[in-house]
Amino acid sequence: MRFVHISDLHYTVNIKDFSSSRSNLIAALRLIIDDIKSIEKHLDFVAITGDLTEIGDVESYKQLKILLNVLDIPIFVVPGNHDEPMAFGEIFNQNGAEQGRGFTDYCINLNGVQLLGMNTQIIGQAQGKLSDTQLLLIEEKLSDHKFSRNIIFMHHPAFLTGFSGYDETLLLSGREVLGNIIEKSTSQVIILSGHIHKPFQAVWRGANCYIAGGPCFQLGNAVPFGNGQQEILDEPYAYFVHSIDDNDSHVVSTRYVNLDN
Repeated sequence: MRFVHISDLHYTVNIKDFSSSRSNLIAALRLIIDDIKSIEKHLDFVAITGDLTEIGDVESYKQLKILLNVLDIPIFVVPGNHDEPMAFGEIFNQNGAEQGRGFTDYCINLNGVQLLGMNTQIIGQAQGKLSDTQLLLIEEKLSDHKFSRNIIFMHHPAFLTGFSGYDETLLLSGREVLGNIIEKSTSQVIILSGHIHKPFQAVWRGANCYIAGGPCFQLGNAVPFGNGQQEILDEPYAYFVHSIDDNDSHVVSTRYVNLDN
């Protein structure tokens, strides 16, 4: 299995209203999608872990969907704190949500790997949450011995980065229970997230965890740990390509895209 992980596109049809986003955001997203298109024959799917739009309006979702329709492989999405569940579910309803009923968590079996899409959004807040119902679902799915590997998609990362500027916004209610569930599981767990606009990789409670960067703007500090304030960084945009084989090898490589073309 091979797949691409991107996040935090923050698409908006009114980019001029958001000074923090790159002024050429739509062109930049097109460059990223074109780059994925150039390798899609090697891929099984693309994961987008939230904040697909800036303000959650239907028109932005529609226009973003047109951009993504260039790709001929499955695209698995979950909402972030900037998304609006009803509009999100109306346009990106391929995950099994009823049209107009908003986003629903989902579970998909793809080539013997179990994919779990979870909504960690708390409406109106930057922080996230896994409810008791969601945690029970994850526990049930991870205990299914038919699957030796599970991939969880969720916007808010499970692990803390060690950089206070990020970690103040990474309060994911239910994190400890999730960690306990993962530690008890006999399967391998991969968690794909976004939210902080900075690529990170970590091993947390036995799970391999990945945070994707944000192409609209990348946040951080000169040193990615310790105390500090978030600031917009001028650094290359990169996304992760994951490759998993039958020998339990999970290789993650990085592709760079020049978004200033």
